[in-house]
Amino acid sequence: MLILVAVTITVALNSGLFGTARKAAYQTEVTGIQEQLEVAKVAKVADNGGEEPSDYGITINDLPISDDLKSKYGTKLVISKNGTLYYDPAVVTDEEERGWLEEIGINEYTGETVGVFEKYILGENLEGRLISEIIDMRSQTPVFIDDEKTPDVDETQTLGVKGLIVGSNGDNTKGYVFAEYEDIAYKFEIDMTTMKTANLVEAYTKEGREGKDLGAETGDSQYNGWTIIYDHGNGIVEAVSPDVMKEEETTGLTLGTGDETAQTPGDVDGNGTPNENIDKAIYSYNNAITRINNYCKNLDGLPTNIGVRSVGAATDPIPNLEGNNAYNGIPGEWSTNTYNGKGKIGDESWTEDLLRISYFDKNAMIDSEYWVASRIVGAHSSYVYFTVANVSSDGLFNGDSLWNVYSSNTNYNSPSRAVRPIITVQIP
Repeated sequence: MLILVAVTITVALNSGLFGTARKAAYQTEVTGIQEQLEVAKVAKVADNGGEEPSDYGITINDLPISDDLKSKYGTKLVISKNGTLYYDPAVVTDEEERGWLEEIGINEYTGETVGVFEKYILGENLEGRLISEIIDMRSQTPVFIDDEKTPDVDETQTLGVKGLIVGSNGDNTKGYVFAEYEDIAYKFEIDMTTMKTANLVEAYTKEGREGKDLGAETGDSQYNGWTIIYDHGNGIVEAVSPDVMKEEETTGLTLGTGDETAQTPGDVDGNGTPNENIDKAIYSYNNAITRINNYCKNLDGLPTNIGVRSVGAATDPIPNLEGNNAYNGIPGEWSTNTYNGKGKIGDESWTEDLLRISYFDKNAMIDSEYWVASRIVGAHSSYVYFTVANVSSDGLFNGDSLWNVYSSNTNYNSPSRAVRPIITVQIP
């Protein structure tokens, strides 16, 4: 009997049954660790205001896994600053074990490398640089200047970095700069108090048909000049118009006090007198995203499509005026503090469209300003402005103020701009 058992075990070992089971168990454990890491990364992004941190700062011991797994893999596995799981080649020396890890996408850790581009944007210690050291502030578009302070960078070059577009977050406390380096678009922040750079992240890499002319892709001349900026797969693409559009014999879409849909809004500001100009301006501002998108949809001369929207937000990112959607930053000591909660907060919905448009050099084709379906609120010591975003004729991201609140009074405006539609098309 003992001889038969020994023979059976030998056959199992030789046939690889035990090895296969051990491999499966090993890979299952590591995959479980990898899944917990992804959950932890999501939490880190949420804690960072929705932005990917430059250093996740996660270790194996931080993950909600058993002590046995922490003991078994704590020295074998490494989590990099950008949240990628690797194995440590100094610890994992067995070739079979390395193969198991690499089969499930866990590769050899070679150390955190800080490239010359990161140093150029964030400084030698990655603690941020003054924006004036790397961008020519006299230029209206982000032009990167010759660098003299970054090691390994020749003082007569700028690494070939191409500025794309500069904008801000919804409350204008952070500036955003998008730049292209070696065919990848990056985003970094500017602290509006210190004017230093921070949080450099990869923002966009071209995929599929993106950047191609829709007319050439479909063989249909009605789409000539429309540039594909999103390829969703299965033949569904979104393309941006080659030029601005507006109704004939008009200056474009008027917002603010002259908005034709805002003439009888009621007593929006709650002062007892309905339909004043300030009521019209606030109403137009709060409904601007829907207004811009609807204007685009109703334009004559659009190509055949299955969906039309404006550059900016596909839908209103803050559809209701309540809770966290209302701006409440007007100082309490101002007599105009009654306007707290009357206007919507700003948003960052402009970023994805304008990043892709500027990446494909399509701003240069535009010779007039157009609305961007996004809002920005800016607070200063003496006033607060409520704006709808636009892009100028030279590709600069701006905002048109529809209404402003000062310490003792308000004012309002009625700007008109063209629009720039984005259409959705199913390519056969």
